[in-house]
Amino acid sequence: MVPMQRVLKYHLLLQELVKHTVEPTEKENLRLALDAMRDLAQCVNEIKRDNETLKQITNFQLSIEKLSQSLAQYGRPKIDGELKVTSSEKRSKTDRYAFLLDQALLICKRKGDSYEMRDFIDLHTYQIRDDSLGEKDSKKWTHMFHLICSYGTQGYELFFKTRELKKKWMEQFEMSIHMLLRHQWGDKGAPCGTGDYGSTLKKNKSNRHTQERKKNELGLPKMEVCQEYYGLPPPPVAFGPSLRLSMGDIVELTKAEVEQLWWEGRNTSTNEIGWFPCQKVKPYVCNPPPDFSVYLWYAGPMERAEAEQILTNRSDSTFLVRQRVKDAAEFAISIKFNIEIKHIKILTSEGLYRITEKKAFKGLIELVEFYQQNSLKDCFKTLDTTLQFPFKEPEQRAISRPPAGGLKYFGSAKARYDFCARDRTELTLKEGDIIKILSKKGQQGWWKGEIYGRVGWFPANYVEEDYSEYC
Repeated sequence: MVPMQRVLKYHLLLQELVKHTVEPTEKENLRLALDAMRDLAQCVNEIKRDNETLKQITNFQLSIEKLSQSLAQYGRPKIDGELKVTSSEKRSKTDRYAFLLDQALLICKRKGDSYEMRDFIDLHTYQIRDDSLGEKDSKKWTHMFHLICSYGTQGYELFFKTRELKKKWMEQFEMSIHMLLRHQWGDKGAPCGTGDYGSTLKKNKSNRHTQERKKNELGLPKMEVCQEYYGLPPPPVAFGPSLRLSMGDIVELTKAEVEQLWWEGRNTSTNEIGWFPCQKVKPYVCNPPPDFSVYLWYAGPMERAEAEQILTNRSDSTFLVRQRVKDAAEFAISIKFNIEIKHIKILTSEGLYRITEKKAFKGLIELVEFYQQNSLKDCFKTLDTTLQFPFKEPEQRAISRPPAGGLKYFGSAKARYDFCARDRTELTLKEGDIIKILSKKGQQGWWKGEIYGRVGWFPANYVEEDYSEYC
């Protein structure tokens, strides 16, 4: 019998052996062994986690009076705590203690160290809606969101003591409901030996159009990256390639099970598909649009002809972002390039903004800021320019502003090592690259610089400064 703690460390030993093995056949055999031990370690950890979850559920079950259902079938516990509740039947706020599981919400009355079941809510038929009206940070129990039944039979308002608590609960609810939505899309037939295949086929045929319409309307569940992931640890060998994640990226889930540690999705920022640890993401909440009028590039509602009239006598690369008159929910970019005025439609769907299917952004501001630093030629081959001069910026200032390659810099440095940028604010460096230093006033140990027309941050200890320019 091998101690479990030792088994869980075998993959670390194999990892080192792979690093130091040169012979190709031996290296490949070690890689296979490493994948197998990683799979084993994950399996052991999942079993351990499941056992701990069952203990936790059993404790809940024993402490709640008048609970007739077994909680084991409703998934893992997610969060529990005090809140206030109103319902469509009872409008006054009532003190309650709630337990949220993957697929159900238990609303209880606290009785010392035990609880009495008051409402059991199966989340399959519910959705949430945020409501920030009337919230006051100085006043407790004003932070609320709605729990709405899809069939309109019953609704709840859940109140929380602070904004932070409300945010925590909303994130967990979003996660549960997203995952339930994912399960509802699956083409799940009856278990073997328990169903009538003829009736199942008839049901599937009659419901197919409704399900497809619902899927198209709702879109794939979206998650926001809350922790970076660059492929380590890798997903189990049977799953597929890993998916690189940077902070703030939006991921559309393609395969996700509540009880699994690894999910598959598409990163809307890179258009790549792969697997990642589920704890690296949180539910994506679409916030209301900000006030764009404070930005020098925003023109408000405007027709193409008016945009062309404004930009005709301006410098190349002057641009504006306008609200389309025919559709107030849509936007477009108008930019002058090579004497012509070009118009680019901004596609918006499910809270994301894009001008090409390859890359999506959380907001209009993020999209504009990205293309102020990166050329539009990646989307349109003949449009080799950035969004350089906002149209509200005075023309004299725009002309005198140095081009991207002529920024004022304070010396240069040579890259000593390779560095791979983790997000779009950083620079990727190769050993030997010469970087123009623009600023040393960033976070401790980080400088701002320019290389190959790109501006961003890089670690100062990866470069060697060239002092000859100061002589």
